[in-house]
This record gives sequence, structure tokens and C-alpha cells, in this order.
Amino acid sequence: MNESKTSNIPHRWWDLPAIFILLIILTTAFSRLVATDWTPGLIVTRYITYLGILAGLALGQSRFSPKFAFFLATIYGAFVIPWRLGMLMGEGIGWQERLISMGGRLQTIFGQLSRQQAVTDSFLFLVLMGLLFWVLSVYAGYSLTRYAHPWRIILPTGAAMVLIHSYDAYLTSRAWYLVIFLFFALILIARLVYLHNRNRWRQTNTYIPPYLGVDFVRIALVATTILLLLTWTTPAIADALPQAEDVWQRIKQPWNELRNTMDNAFASLRSTVGIVSDYYGPNLSLGRGNRMTDTLVFNVLVPEERPEGVRFYWRSRAYDYYENGWKSTLLTTELIDPDETSLRYPDSEDNAPGLFPFAFTLGTPLSTLPTPHQVVWVSRPIKLELEFNENGEADLASIRATPPLRAGETYNIRSSLNGATILSMRNAGTNYPEWVTERYLQLPDSITPRTRQLANLIAEGQETPYDIVVAVTNYLRNNIEYTETVPPSLPIRSWSIGFCSTCSKVSVTIMPPLKLSCLDPSAYPPV
Repeated sequence: MNESKTSNIPHRWWDLPAIFILLIILTTAFSRLVATDWTPGLIVTRYITYLGILAGLALGQSRFSPKFAFFLATIYGAFVIPWRLGMLMGEGIGWQERLISMGGRLQTIFGQLSRQQAVTDSFLFLVLMGLLFWVLSVYAGYSLTRYAHPWRIILPTGAAMVLIHSYDAYLTSRAWYLVIFLFFALILIARLVYLHNRNRWRQTNTYIPPYLGVDFVRIALVATTILLLLTWTTPAIADALPQAEDVWQRIKQPWNELRNTMDNAFASLRSTVGIVSDYYGPNLSLGRGNRMTDTLVFNVLVPEERPEGVRFYWRSRAYDYYENGWKSTLLTTELIDPDETSLRYPDSEDNAPGLFPFAFTLGTPLSTLPTPHQVVWVSRPIKLELEFNENGEADLASIRATPPLRAGETYNIRSSLNGATILSMRNAGTNYPEWVTERYLQLPDSITPRTRQLANLIAEGQETPYDIVVAVTNYLRNNIEYTETVPPSLPIRSWSIGFCSTCSKVSVTIMPPLKLSCLDPSAYPPV
């Protein structure tokens, strides 16, 4: 009875030396990918590979059917891959937000691909690499313990390594990854061949010498070394002998055609390093900004209930110093994890009671986060650029995500809201704190007397700072023609300046011929 039950148990190939060799092979494979440094986060393949090996060995050792084992491997992968990719976002972020952000990034990427645009996020590449190494490691572990089939283990992983190396073959030292892979792949073949023979010998009651396994491995090591030396010198032999070179080129031709096909398929992915370029840096030159476009920057979900009369304003950075352009001197940095923000802002009587939640979804990669009024909590690890006043209150310039966020990602904020009215701003007076006058009321030395005269003229008759600001705003809107960007200076060999004979306004003549006429002198300082 017991013998009958034992005979019905399918044979499994659990061999610790073979498992150790397999571990080295797959470690070499994902290490080759990480060495490319194509994009941050490739190290995630290490955790996925090791977990995949464990899952594959366990499923291969089990009595599950191949279809059910495949189903379980898919379920495990659907958990492991998003889990490890989500961990790349840092600590302290809720998993709901991680999943929403990853889904949003993929949605944005597929939208760019469907519109035949260059993909600006490398997240899809990370997903594909995670999926690739999960499949390779699970299949290798399963094939080892279930079938002990060497080619099922080696060929898929070897093909992936050769493909990776073909796109990153500039450093010859990285070819050693292939050498190490081939060496242990041949050792694994020898080990599995020995295991199959040993199993057959036992079934036929053939005597097996106790040291046969060691001798077999020793012979395999010598044969493997010789084969690798021959493989290493084959290209040199091909270059030395014309006939051998022709044969070598025929051998390489199918791979060259495949590589050209892969070049076309992954042309967009290989250029997507995921560059984040924020417009609002520490310096902001006037008239040198980006052209106005319809590109979506962000969507924001605002609180359903908010105080009556409160309007939303989004800020990315505060500038406090002007000298031929705006600068921010609030450059003290402080790294903050979610749930650790403890900023204390200057009190304002106009702040609405309580904190209000906002959910931002980015349409373009950003590092400097748009936020509402006084932020007290952010769901992402952040770096604050700020200065602390003498009483410990924070004067915040910007909030930067670490790492930067990609298009499609979501972040949440809790912030206070300011409900200042026109009446309250008119009644605010001019008794400003010292940090306000020193930091924000600086005037550059480049201001001309004519500009001061114009400012006094505009402010004449206005009783409060608020009314003066409104008067200046109205003047600029009514008298300044807005242009998105100021074109760069043109090379000029000679020029002259005078007054237009028809309208008595300034005329500038430039050689080579270019005439800019009828410029209103009141809008410009004297030349």
C-alpha cells in the first residue's frame, strides 16, 4: 500500500547545488541590467528576481498542475511587481496614493504613445523590466524543480542578457557579465545532466561511485573553461581569416536584423530618462519664460465645503529680491517626511478655521509642487526651501518633491485657507513686521528717478497700500502690451536713435536694415 502511494508521487528535482548555481545565473542577469544605469530604480529587479525564484521553486516542488501553477504565479506577480515598484516612491506614502499615482503615470504614458509623442517617463520601462525578471525567475525556478530542464532555464535568461548587452556594449568591461553567465550556465547544464543520469542509474540499480558527482563537476569545470576560451577568441579568428569572417557575419546577420527591429520598437523608451524641468527655479528672468501652450500642468480636486468668499490661488515659489530679474533668497532647506510636518506660520486673522484637503494630479513632470495657501501636510517626502523668522515662524518659498513626481502621479495636501476681503486689506495698515520690510520691500539700485516719478504719479490720491497696488495693476494692464517671451538680442553692427518725424516718438534704426519705430518715450527710461 505504501509503495503504491509512493510510486504515484511525481518526481521532483530538489538539488541545493543546482539551486545555488541558478541563483548566481539570475543574479548576474539582473546585475547586468542595473549596471546600464539607464534609469533610477532598476535595482527593483533584484527584489523581484529573488522573490520570483522562491515562488518558482515552491510551485515546481508542489503537486499543482502546470496551469494552476501558472495561475498562482500570475497572482503572485500581480502583487509583487506593484508592491516593489510602489516602494520606489519613498516611505510614508499611503498605498492608495501609490497605486493611484502608478496608474496615472501609466495612463499618461499610453496616452503619449497613442499620440505618437515622446514618452517623458521611464516608469513603463521599469514595469516591463519588473515583469520580465519576474517571468524569468519564476519560470527558471519552476523548470528546475519540476523538470530539471537546463535549456528552459538558460535560453530565456541568456536571450535577455544578450539583448541588454547589445544596447550597452560601450564599456568592454561589462562583457564579463556574459562570461560569468556562460560559465555558470554550462556548469548548470553539467549538473542537471548528472542528476538525470543518476536518477536513471538508480532506477536500473546501477552502482554509483560515491565521488562520481565531484568528478563530474571537475570535468565540467575544465570543459566549460575551454569552451569559453574558444568562444572568446572566435571573433578574433574571424577577423584574421577571410573565410571565417564570412561565416561569422552570416551567423551574426539574423541577430543584426533582430536588433534593428528592437531599435525601432524601443526607440522612444530608450530616450525616456524622465527629465523633470521646473520653470520656477531660484531665479526668474523677466521675459525669458516658456511659450504659452495648452499642455496640462495639473488637475486639482478642491474641498467640497469651504468658507464663503474664499478663492483658490496656487503658488509654486515665492520671490523676495529683485535685481535684473527675480530671485529667491529663502534657500534654507529642510527634508520632511509625510506626517512629520510641523511648520508654524505667521498668524493671520483672515485665515479660515480648520484645515482643508486638496488632491493634485500632475499632467507634466514636476519637482516644485503647486500648492494652496499655508501648507501643513503633504503626502510625499518633500524638501522645503524657506527661512525661519526670529520667533520661529516659517517663511516658505517652495515645496519640492523628493524624488520628483512624474506626469499622472497624485499627491495630497492639507492647508489653511485665507479669506481676506478688500475691506480687511484696506484696514491692514502699514505696521509691517521687521522680517517683511527687510525681505520683501527691498528696492534695487537700478531703479531710475523716472520710474519713481511714474510710481508716485500712479499712487497719487490713493490712501492705502491695497489701493496703490490696485492702481499699479490697472495701469500695467491698460498701458503694457503683453508678450509671452522677449526674443533674444539680434547681432547689430550699427544703429541710430532719433524721433519719428510723423508722431514725435522714439525711432530706432538698426543696420542690417531693421526699423523699430513709434516707441512711446513715457514707457522707457532716457537713452
